[in-house]
Amino acid sequence: MNRFAIIHRLAVMLCCVLLTACAVKSPQPTEAEDFTARQWRLEYIGERPVIDFSNTTIFFGRDGRVSGNGGCNAYSGKWELRDGKLHIGPLAATMALCPAEAVNEQESRFFRGLAKAESASVHPETGALHIFMEGEEQPMIFHEIKKDAVVKGALTYRERIALGPEAVAIVRLLDVSRQDAAAPVLAEQRIENPGQVPIRFHLEYDPKLIKPGMRYAIRAEIRYMGRLMFTTTEHHPLPKDGGPVNILLKMPQ
Repeated sequence: MNRFAIIHRLAVMLCCVLLTACAVKSPQPTEAEDFTARQWRLEYIGERPVIDFSNTTIFFGRDGRVSGNGGCNAYSGKWELRDGKLHIGPLAATMALCPAEAVNEQESRFFRGLAKAESASVHPETGALHIFMEGEEQPMIFHEIKKDAVVKGALTYRERIALGPEAVAIVRLLDVSRQDAAAPVLAEQRIENPGQVPIRFHLEYDPKLIKPGMRYAIRAEIRYMGRLMFTTTEHHPLPKDGGPVNILLKMPQ
């Protein structure tokens, strides 16, 4: 075999090795792709249905971050599939008081369930997300939130105060129909490191949650390292014509 033939054969063998290595390292489809990058609302914890309008949600980002609302507190943290098992946490949550003890108890059960999560899958017939928990026979069941409506607008304030990168702007759609109870959160957008005012927001919500004869409002706030800096002081109703909502925030009294 001449020198050229030997070099040619070695080149072919090297290409085969490289292709095989690439094939091994290339990402393979996993069950996570069925439920990532989609918003889910909790319907059942085991056999117990959730409290109406408690709005407990979860979102699995493809960057390994998980976030949502426990019913009255926003949370975020990490998630991963390791050795075929789902791991969620550690999680960090806000410290707001729940409107009722029943909601507080449900939120605690939800967070305990996430800590015990071991697998997740989308049901092939119902399309529901099932999260199975260690030591529990029945899973937590979620349905996907179809966000077919949106509220756009901007947040601003008059004070000459620059926002640092640790600032967070939060915009919420609330059901304010009842005067004697805390307003349930129907949708929320958190804007990390929002920059300077005006801060544009794009709040998506599920139109099925909007009921005739009920009252809904947009409220917003800006926090810096957890401390409230600016908040809504006026009523901003959900626009019926889809028009923008421009909110002037003020410093809390």
